[in-house]
Amino acid sequence: MKKTKSRIKQLIHFLNLGWMVGLIRKAKYALLDVFGNIFFTAARLLKFLPFAKTWDENAAKNILIVRNDRVGDLVLSTPALRAVREKYFDAKIHLLVNNYAKDLVINNLNIDKILTEEKEVLNTKYDLAIALHAGFKQNQILFQSRADCRIGFIGAGGGFFLTEKIKDDRSANPMHEIDFTLLAAQKAGADIANKKLEVSITNQGEKFADKFYFDNKLTGLTIVIHPGARQEILRWSKHSFAQLGDLLIKQFKAKVVLTGTAKEKELIADIIAEMKSKPAVCLDVKLTELVSVMKRGSMYVGNITGPMHIACALNIPVVAITGLFGSLDDIRYWGPRCDKFEIVRKQGIDAITVDDVYQAVLRLAGENAA
Repeated sequence: MKKTKSRIKQLIHFLNLGWMVGLIRKAKYALLDVFGNIFFTAARLLKFLPFAKTWDENAAKNILIVRNDRVGDLVLSTPALRAVREKYFDAKIHLLVNNYAKDLVINNLNIDKILTEEKEVLNTKYDLAIALHAGFKQNQILFQSRADCRIGFIGAGGGFFLTEKIKDDRSANPMHEIDFTLLAAQKAGADIANKKLEVSITNQGEKFADKFYFDNKLTGLTIVIHPGARQEILRWSKHSFAQLGDLLIKQFKAKVVLTGTAKEKELIADIIAEMKSKPAVCLDVKLTELVSVMKRGSMYVGNITGPMHIACALNIPVVAITGLFGSLDDIRYWGPRCDKFEIVRKQGIDAITVDDVYQAVLRLAGENAA
């Protein structure tokens, strides 16, 4: 099923039919919201639901924030978490995330409690609830929180669940995901000037990374390469990654660490099989372990995906590889945000050569280049 979906997405991209898919999706959401608004209006008139109350931000003692999707999305939401904490310093802030992503914020000082199941939301009566991404489900969770003020995005369904609405018009007005999430924090009255990313570091992760680097004799210049991505269209070829790894080891005198999830085990194995040199492999580890392994790296090289955003949060230099233009997955929305980065970009990711990426590594390394 996932392969079928991926192929459909590639076909849509190839035929430039994204506009048509977007139009159909918008029509579906608009129709859903029309019926939802009618139902909610009727329920309020019949006194099954209360009318929206005037909200006093000084009364926000319990706050719910929802960001229950992917790894990179959560990392890019950390400036919004900080902004809400700075605005409501004395409030109790709960964050709903996916269980597999929670390690990224496990030590985040801007959160008092991490929730990983929707039913946990029902255990507290919230005063303010904020969704940091658009979607019917996210807006429904805000409604379940019973908060008097429910801030979220309209355009992806469920706008009738909200009391404060923000239009999601990124297809017409491109905006980086960091800035998009900060719109919700701003709607809650927060200052959104600080856009620095954060990621949690744990003692367990640090111990794992110390042992990993010792066991693999990783000293000096160490480059972390992440060849995977959630969609095939986002991935540079495994053959190119294999050639790049050999080039970095032989010509650049670097140590190379290949990282991947359990689902990317075959991809990593194929790359290793093609390489003449032997890289270190960090496969199927906990996120907190991956964070600490990457933290010790000299540079990240890979596709635009979750680990790239982790690298940005750790502020290690990033070489990002992408072949997307005019897509909701391109660099306008998901590009690297850190002090030092290079973007290697051509129309179609397969058009990018090994030398293109190698030269970007050399430019980023500067005076440390071989």
